[in-house]
Amino acid sequence: MNVCAFDLSLTRTGIATPGRCYSVAPKVKGTARLAELRKAVVHAARASQADLAVIERVVPGPNAIAGQGLAGVGAIARLALWDLGVPFIEVWPVHVKQFAANDAKADKETMLGLARAALPLTPVPDHDAGDAAWLWLMGMALTRRWLVPRTGYRQIALAKVEMSDGTRRRVRLAS
Repeated sequence: MNVCAFDLSLTRTGIATPGRCYSVAPKVKGTARLAELRKAVVHAARASQADLAVIERVVPGPNAIAGQGLAGVGAIARLALWDLGVPFIEVWPVHVKQFAANDAKADKETMLGLARAALPLTPVPDHDAGDAAWLWLMGMALTRRWLVPRTGYRQIALAKVEMSDGTRRRVRLAS
């Protein structure tokens, strides 16, 4: 089972696939930026021959306009994966932090350092790629291929991941 992961953002989207963590920062604006991000999602899913995608769930922030744009990125990514026939699960940022650091308030530097330590042979260039790396590691654990120590706090974080029964059965995810 191949997993890909996305930490979606309008400015820099983190992407993780087997053996690769990177980020994409489109230089264009508006709809052209959304098209670039969709292209990046499609490319990563196809290149990794993804059977499952893990996406960080969009959390609305205080800025309504930015929140709408981020929601648009999330919708475009989900539709791209749907068109490819790749099932996806969405993970709340707090659960990613709990899985990585056993701390729901872990800062970006901590998350990046832990991602680099967890994947010593894979360059993790920035915070966005680091978050995508943790989403990918969660996807690997959900598909019963733990690449990090299987701790109690990580199992608790995974148990909080919501998904439909159809997705669970389709990709044979751990219960």
